[in-house]
Amino acid sequence: MARYSGCHSIIDFSAVQSVSLDEAYLRELGRARRIKAMDGFRRVLVAPKTNSLRYAQLYAQQQERIGRSLEIVHTPAEACERLGLEAPDFRPLAEAISAKAAS
Repeated sequence: MARYSGCHSIIDFSAVQSVSLDEAYLRELGRARRIKAMDGFRRVLVAPKTNSLRYAQLYAQQQERIGRSLEIVHTPAEACERLGLEAPDFRPLAEAISAKAAS
């Protein structure tokens, strides 16, 4: 992403059935500023109403403390709506990179 100066992003955990993380580690991870290229871009996290939602909310709180927002929604359709996407063409990242390199 740094090569392309960042972008809005959707992080989709809708297929995740269960999450087990140490909450202290998650708080530490949430306070870290790792990807500077993402500053200024919107991030939407899809977390269905499972235990992943609790972790997503905890992570979002930590991100908020360092000035980075993270929106949480329950469905991929909601995420697309938040970013104003009308006809998204989602593909696995490796496939998208290969297609871009071939063109």
